[in-house]
Amino acid sequence: MGQELLKPRESDVRPLAKPQRPPRFVYLACGLFSAHQASLFGLYAFLAPELGVSLPQLIGAFAFGSFLFLFGQPYWAYKGLVWSRERAILIGQLGQLLSLLALIFLPNIRAHVSPQAMLIFVFASRLVYGLTASAIIPSAQSLLAESSREGEYMRSMTAQSIALNMGRVLGPVSVLILAPWAPAAVLPVYAVLLLACIALAPKTGAKSKVEESSSGGFHLNHLLPDGGAARWIFALALFLTTYVALIQSSLGAAMEIFWGMNPQEVAKEVALLTIIGGLITVAVQTYLRKRIKDPRKGVLMFAGGAAMLASAVVMQNLNQYWQLLLGIIFMALGIAVLVPSYLTAMNLHYAGKSSQAAGNLGVAQTLGFALGGAISALALSHAVHLPFILALLVAVLMCGAVLPIRLLRSPQKGRHL
Repeated sequence: MGQELLKPRESDVRPLAKPQRPPRFVYLACGLFSAHQASLFGLYAFLAPELGVSLPQLIGAFAFGSFLFLFGQPYWAYKGLVWSRERAILIGQLGQLLSLLALIFLPNIRAHVSPQAMLIFVFASRLVYGLTASAIIPSAQSLLAESSREGEYMRSMTAQSIALNMGRVLGPVSVLILAPWAPAAVLPVYAVLLLACIALAPKTGAKSKVEESSSGGFHLNHLLPDGGAARWIFALALFLTTYVALIQSSLGAAMEIFWGMNPQEVAKEVALLTIIGGLITVAVQTYLRKRIKDPRKGVLMFAGGAAMLASAVVMQNLNQYWQLLLGIIFMALGIAVLVPSYLTAMNLHYAGKSSQAAGNLGVAQTLGFALGGAISALALSHAVHLPFILALLVAVLMCGAVLPIRLLRSPQKGRHL
C-alpha cells in the first residue's frame, strides 16, 4: 500500500508564489465535463441499439469507466505536482474527446463486426475515459485551491461546484431539446464544445507549488484520509454521494410503480427534476460564495445536514408528486451547502496539500456513487420503498459526520486537524 508511484524531482520543486487567478477555461472544463456526463445518462436507451449492445451491457461499460476514477483521480491530482495542473486538465479533456468520438463513430462499423467486438470497443472507449477524464476534476480543484489564500478556499470551491452544477443543468436541457428530433446530434455538439474548450486552454502552465514533495510523492495510502477530522470529512463526502446516487437510481422505478409512468415519461420527469435541483443548488451557492470563509464555524454544515435529513423524511411517502418535488428541493439545498463545505474543510485540513485533499475526496465521491447505485439495485429487487428507507439511514449517518468535523477543527491556522 505504501509503494511509491510518483515522486517529483528536486528540480520540479519551486517556492510558494503569490496566488494567481485561475484561467477561465478551468471552470469551462468542469462545466463541460458534468454536462457531457449528465447528457449521456439520458441517452442510454438511444445509444445501446446504436452501438449494438444491450442496455445492461452499456450501463456496465459506463460503470467500468466511472470505477476507474477511484484510482485515476488521486493519481492525476499528484501528477500535477510534476506537470502543470493545466496540462493535466488538457490531457483529461483530450481523453474525454477521444472516448466521445468513439461513441460517435462506432455505430458506423456495427454491421461489419461481431456483437462481441462491438462490446469490446465500447469498453475500450470507457477505459480511455476512466484513465484520462479522471484528471479534470481533481486537477481543477487543486489548481483553484493553490490559486487561493486560506480565507478564500470556500469561495474557490463553491465556484467549482457552481460550474459543475451548471453542467448538470445544461446536460439534461440539451437532451430535452435535441433528443426528441435528433438524438444523434447530442454527442457531436459536445465534441465541438470540447474542441473549443481545448482550444481555449493555456498552451503552457507553470508547475504546481510542490510543497507536498516532502511527503515523497504519490503513495497508494494517499487514497485514504490521514486521520482526525479528515476521516469525518471523507465520511461526509461518501455518505452524501451515496445518498444522491441512491435517490437518483431509485426514482425511475418509483415513478413507474407509484404513478404508472412509462419509460419516456420517467426520463422526461427525471430530467426536469435534475434541472430544478441544479438551478436551486446554483442559486444557493452563488449567494453563499462570498459570504462564508470557514464552513466548519457556525451552523452552515448543520443546516446542510438537516436539509438532507428533511429530504429523506419527505420521500418516505411518495403518494403525491409534490412530496417528491419537496424532497428534491431539500436535497438540492443540502448539496448546495455540504459539497463546497467538505471541499473547503478538506483543503483547510491539508493546508498546502491540495493534491491529497483532491485525491481523498475523489475516492470518497467515486465510492459513494458506486455504493449508492449498488444499494439501489439490491433494494429495488426486494421492495420499491426499501431504497428510500435506506436513504433515510444514510442521511442520519451524514448528519452524524458533521459534528466531529466542527469539534476536531484545528485551533492553529493552516495546521492539520
